[in-house]
Amino acid sequence: TISYFKNVKLFTVIYILCGSGIVLGEILIPRRMGWVIDNIVPTGKILLLLKELFMLIFIIAMIFTFKYIYNILEQRITNKITKVQQLDLLTHLQNLGAYYYEKVPAGEILAMFENAVNQTQQTYTFLFPQFVYNFAQFFVPSVLLIIQQPLFFIAAMIGNIIYAFLNHFANNKIAAYLKAESEASQKSQQTLY
Repeated sequence: TISYFKNVKLFTVIYILCGSGIVLGEILIPRRMGWVIDNIVPTGKILLLLKELFMLIFIIAMIFTFKYIYNILEQRITNKITKVQQLDLLTHLQNLGAYYYEKVPAGEILAMFENAVNQTQQTYTFLFPQFVYNFAQFFVPSVLLIIQQPLFFIAAMIGNIIYAFLNHFANNKIAAYLKAESEASQKSQQTLY
């Protein structure tokens, strides 16, 4: 749960900032290269071209730096949260009392403990980084659009809201039709046998 992040607040903030930095760098490289091709290459100014080349190298170096920090923090956050959860589970198991241990086999308790820890590790190893990266992929371009093209951003957001509503409506209709078809198929099979 989110409460586990209270012990790693600083790491989480830096982690999110690094994710945003990676996405920003990935957006800046093609934009900068396009600008160089359109504005500097036709002029033939070698010094300006070299300056832009060094700028691109700097952006790439920053992306690699952010990725390195991002990966280290991902491991630290996952390890710290898993450790806290293990301690919480052990405390909870100690407070259950002798009656519980008489009813439930030791193997079942160990399996539940192991499953809970594994699920947490999977959540914070796969889902959390994916969420942070997807959030950065939405947030960073949105900020750039608001600064550069606010009207386009508003139009894109309205389009996305309409799409999400229509998609949800269509999915509900499809699910209802599939359910009705499945029920009809089951009834027809029952009549056959």
